[in-house]
Amino acid sequence: FLQAEDGIRDPLWSRGLGDVYKRQGINAEYMGILFMAYLAILTLFLLSLTFTDGKQLICKDNNTNCNAQDECCCPDKGKCSCCQKSDSCCVDGSFTWCCNKDTTCSKTKVNHCVPKKQCADNKTMCDANTDSCCCTTGCICCSKSEQCCSKNLDKWCCKSGTKCGSTPGKCLEEGTCEDEKTKCLSKLDESCCCKNSTECTCCKDAKEKCCFGVCCGKNAKCCKKDGKSWCCADDKKCGQTVGECPKNDACKDNVTVCKPNEKCCCGDENCSCCATDGKCCIEDGISWCCKGNEKCGKYPDKKCRSTHQCSDGTLCGDDESCCCTGNSCTCCGNKNNKCCVSDYHKWCCGYYDYCCTGGTVVWCCPKTMRCGALRNCLLYTSDAADEGLGVDLGGRRIIKKK
Repeated sequence: FLQAEDGIRDPLWSRGLGDVYKRQGINAEYMGILFMAYLAILTLFLLSLTFTDGKQLICKDNNTNCNAQDECCCPDKGKCSCCQKSDSCCVDGSFTWCCNKDTTCSKTKVNHCVPKKQCADNKTMCDANTDSCCCTTGCICCSKSEQCCSKNLDKWCCKSGTKCGSTPGKCLEEGTCEDEKTKCLSKLDESCCCKNSTECTCCKDAKEKCCFGVCCGKNAKCCKKDGKSWCCADDKKCGQTVGECPKNDACKDNVTVCKPNEKCCCGDENCSCCATDGKCCIEDGISWCCKGNEKCGKYPDKKCRSTHQCSDGTLCGDDESCCCTGNSCTCCGNKNNKCCVSDYHKWCCGYYDYCCTGGTVVWCCPKTMRCGALRNCLLYTSDAADEGLGVDLGGRRIIKKK
């Protein structure tokens, strides 16, 4: 066992007491200074703690300390303010202040809050005195002197003396068109007329109107087809071809013009002018006219057939016969046809045909056959009695296999 100097144990086991201080070059005075510095740091730390939860927020000005439940409200340069998290942070130059949730920052007075109104999105709050809501899918606040601009989902404000551009966030000077290069002079009563965002021209407001990028007379018709536009005089109409302006009373072929007491009758190939009480006949794209008491014939003869009236008012051709049941009539194609009827149905049969009925159904069978069931006609054969062999109306043989 080794004894340390001055009665202290070996330095390896020494706890730093007694004269060991002297051998290490540390004196009591120096230790006192260190202790006082430690107390000073501890005191500053304790003073920085709040009396609520022991936490504190130091703002970026390194001078303002806010409670943990608050937020710093700081200008770019100047002193910060402490606002509650539900408050609005207001900044005007080097000044800051807070406004509660029912008010918003004044744009005209420092350290002043004004009432606010809720926009249509139920989120945005604007100054009720000076602002208006500018909304699409969301809302922003524009000054009442500003113009609300929107395109697709974008929205922005343009100050007085400017107008909305075609690009989101872009404001154009008055008189500048959407293409951002054409300028129309308001003092000459000119206005922009744009085909798209890159092609614009100027129209004279007093004498002209804009027609998809073309300036037309004030009373002219504006026409557009296949992405092209043109103007037609007031007494004409837009044609089917670009640049064409047929007369107002022209038919759809833009060539045939009918009189006031006539009407257009148009097929795919031509147009005809028929009397207003006449019949318009069309077959295979060809049109022609018949009188009101006539029936349309067949193309290519384009004949009109004279008519007689059935009991229900139906007009049949002179070479046709009426076939009626109840209050309904139809025309049989030949006067020699036979009209076959049931309680609810009617059918035109040949003169020598048999009229066949089954319940409410009616049909015809040739004279060489006899009526079967369900609109069938049976051959006169030895096995016809069991209806094993028959012919339907279309002449198809029906054979039932046993």
